[in-house]
Amino acid sequence: MSRNDEKTGARTRNLMHNHPLMRKCAVHEKTGKTKRRHQKVALRREWPAQTAFI
Repeated sequence: MSRNDEKTGARTRNLMHNHPLMRKCAVHEKTGKTKRRHQKVALRREWPAQTAFI
């Protein structure tokens, strides 16, 4: 597939230009969902230790 259309001479569209998954490739921080999940996992690890002293 060439970059220019043979009949009209128009350039083909870059499908990855505004793709939603490609916007996330430059993210340097974890998402909110991941942060909440890590908090829940940490709480589950701490919970048995806290209830043992009661």
